[in-house]
Amino acid sequence: MLINSRLNQQDTADRSRDVRYRQDNKSTSRMMVKTRFGEYKVKSDIFKAQSYNDFLSKMIQVITTNIGRLSSHSTKSFPMIQINHASLVAVIDHYIRTQLFNQVFNPMEGNNWRVLMIAKVGIVQYIIKQISKAIYELQHSVDIKDAVIVQKAFSEVSSLKMRENFSLDIVKSIYEKTAYPSNKGEFEKDFLLFADNDTKVERLLKINENYHLFAALKYIRNDGILSSYYPDFMVKIGDEIYMVETKAQKDIYQENVIQKRKGALDWLKRINELPSKNRMNATWHYAILDDNTFYSAKNRGNSVKDMLRYCKLTNSKISGQLL
Repeated sequence: MLINSRLNQQDTADRSRDVRYRQDNKSTSRMMVKTRFGEYKVKSDIFKAQSYNDFLSKMIQVITTNIGRLSSHSTKSFPMIQINHASLVAVIDHYIRTQLFNQVFNPMEGNNWRVLMIAKVGIVQYIIKQISKAIYELQHSVDIKDAVIVQKAFSEVSSLKMRENFSLDIVKSIYEKTAYPSNKGEFEKDFLLFADNDTKVERLLKINENYHLFAALKYIRNDGILSSYYPDFMVKIGDEIYMVETKAQKDIYQENVIQKRKGALDWLKRINELPSKNRMNATWHYAILDDNTFYSAKNRGNSVKDMLRYCKLTNSKISGQLL
């Protein structure tokens, strides 16, 4: 079934949107890199490098083709990130020379650079983890005054494909129908119906990772690799916008869930520093809503706003600090 957007793109420029920022980098050596998620691969040809420069070149290829999220769809549908090729080479080279072995290391002296391949995948994986962390930190260190704001409306994705048997007519969504998971999707289904009937909820959107590619948030996985994920929902209530992740109560303290939350909070911190007009005149929040909290709060007559505010506060225990 093909679902079309209820609203015209131009009419919804100020509606639910993903506000993104990037540093204004004028370098002509910038290249576009496809992102992948999941287990990364290190091709064996990196261990056949004939020189240090060849090793660096192969390292760049490994990093830029493995950062991100693995999808079952065509690589053409992968989101894109921008990486300055020359700058990344310089970062890796500096790291190898000054930090990798906790002492000054000259790879160009004799055949020192071959030491990097002795431990096979071990050293390469370690370098990838460190560079992933550096890229993440770089993305979150851009001064908002120096950032170029790029706004993307969800309505730019004018149609979605979904199974009719697992879709709902959500009045407060920009789409005629909203899909929910066919496997263990009752919680999401119940949240969608409850939020749609809540008079204080103005807008409600289910983020679709196969179509809303711009809505991916970066985080560092528990294995140290830079990755991305898509929150489940965006909910607008008055002058507040909540990015909502729904989880089974047993899963909210998993390490990767904690890391995703940290990545989301880092991103939202930057969003809330933007001029009000660039964030829909709203304050943005992140909340992990677990099934136990949802059903118990619903039965007590609490509103969606009550639930999300409660979760925003109690989620702080995950990182050990109150927001």
